[in-house]
Amino acid sequence: MPKGKSAPVIDVSVVANGLSAHASGSVTTYHVRRIETSSVDETDDLVPNICTPLMPEKRAARQPRRSRTEIQEKKSPRLRGSETKKVRYRGRETYCGDVPMTRLRYKLVAGDSLLECDFVIVTDATEDDLIDVQSQPAPLAIYVEGHELKWTPDYLIRRVGFTAELVEVKNLSWLRPSDPSLAAYRRAWVDACAVAARSQGFAFRLLTEQEIRVEPRLSNAYLTHRHLGPFVDEGLLMKAVMALPSLMAQATVADLGSAIDNPLRAIECAIRLDRQGYIRLDRSTVFSSASTFTNSQAEREPQ
Repeated sequence: MPKGKSAPVIDVSVVANGLSAHASGSVTTYHVRRIETSSVDETDDLVPNICTPLMPEKRAARQPRRSRTEIQEKKSPRLRGSETKKVRYRGRETYCGDVPMTRLRYKLVAGDSLLECDFVIVTDATEDDLIDVQSQPAPLAIYVEGHELKWTPDYLIRRVGFTAELVEVKNLSWLRPSDPSLAAYRRAWVDACAVAARSQGFAFRLLTEQEIRVEPRLSNAYLTHRHLGPFVDEGLLMKAVMALPSLMAQATVADLGSAIDNPLRAIECAIRLDRQGYIRLDRSTVFSSASTFTNSQAEREPQ
């Protein structure tokens, strides 16, 4: 080594795939030993004394789980009652989903099965006295064959002028299994649910697909739900309202489409006018351009 020059210093650091040595610079998160090259013989192995890397700080203690009431208080009123149903996926047996209810300012109401979602859609389309619908309210204690169980109703429904109602939605195959003993047990379970609901001051209703998936009511409910979204063409709707006096007392959706010069959106306008009380669509058939409606504005001739 030439005189007057100091020996270079090598810092040994740990990299992702092994050990490496480089001149100058150091890795601040590791303790390394600085080695003078003048004191190392060329035949000796360069085995640095690498210390254990600095351990990261311990993660903060896990926060306790919030109760159902605390979660509801944090949620918007439109999401309350469905806070545990945010993730939509295929469950163990059935699909589940969230339904925005048009009569409740598009509040999301959860359904643990497609049958429950159909029930929410039908209820939203056919009942005009709703105050609130909540999915899976607080559980109640029931007694089946001498055993205490917990029952969580599917829905709690509040209406104007009526007692609050607890609703249980089940498939008919669940209610009527082939095993007689199992069928008897499930009937006892339903009876216990009715007793628990009435003891708490609620009405009780059990529904299956025989009461929910009734045609053409179900198809009309889906059409109503599709066309009553939050976005509306106010100009077109006002044009439809102004055209009603020119139509007959018994008119068709096609007549309305001709009056507003927009046949493609006539069914949407008719459904919105029906919801607002201007007309009454015939519900004995599936809504279409051939559907008839009662026009309450026909006798009001322009001044």
